[in-house]
Amino acid sequence: MNIRFLPCLALLLATGAQAQTQMHSPKTSFFEGHTSDQSETLLATGRLALLMDQPVVAVENLVEAVEVNPENTDALVLLGDIARTESRLELAAEYYELATRIDPSLVNATLWTSRYRSLTGESAQAIEMLDRALIDNPTNPDLLVAQGHLLLEQGDSFRALDYLLNAVEVAPSLFEGQRLLGLALLNTRQWGAAESAYRQALAIRDDLDVHIELAQVYDASSAAPKRALDHLLYVLERQPEHVTALSMAGDILLQLDNTTAAQNVWRRAIR
Repeated sequence: MNIRFLPCLALLLATGAQAQTQMHSPKTSFFEGHTSDQSETLLATGRLALLMDQPVVAVENLVEAVEVNPENTDALVLLGDIARTESRLELAAEYYELATRIDPSLVNATLWTSRYRSLTGESAQAIEMLDRALIDNPTNPDLLVAQGHLLLEQGDSFRALDYLLNAVEVAPSLFEGQRLLGLALLNTRQWGAAESAYRQALAIRDDLDVHIELAQVYDASSAAPKRALDHLLYVLERQPEHVTALSMAGDILLQLDNTTAAQNVWRRAIR
């Protein structure tokens, strides 16, 4: 990918959807002899234009900043930010990806782009992008959790475990890391470890979804249906019409031979 092959955001902002087919052409003669200092000046001018609510002027200067110095990652990230603001999400992803290939420490840009690629059906590209970022940032918990999350979505719970275990080792107080670790352990039928991870997550944040997932651990292990029911009732005290909690509670009440209560709960679930 090269900046000159990306649509010019200034054109997109100025003329709308009709400009999507137009391509930005570099002004070679104008930029001949320019230096990275001039790129920084253009970047500063672009930032000032944004502060003055002049996005078209900002984009023109930022695109020129990158033409002068293709490794100006600050300008690339700002172009990505503007593209997101204008709902040009594919264009934003391309600018962010250009920036992250130059500077792998741009974690936020990597996280957003990998998530976007995943949501648009490009999971393999998202996984590759996170793996590339992790080469330079092997202990970054946000990257580790993002990769674990993506692999869980792909059904690869065993591989996800490696990333999530590393994430909570580095950042044990990271709620999403503990929760996703619990889910990976639940999927791989490691009941005791899953319970521990979920309890760690709940110690960080009292989250109703975690209570339901912890109830799934107790239910799946067939070891403590009453403890599973306790967590489901906790959810239902706060969200009385929570369909998943109602359905699971009905199943567990039936296991406990409380048929009447099970039927009453199921009726609430199908209202």
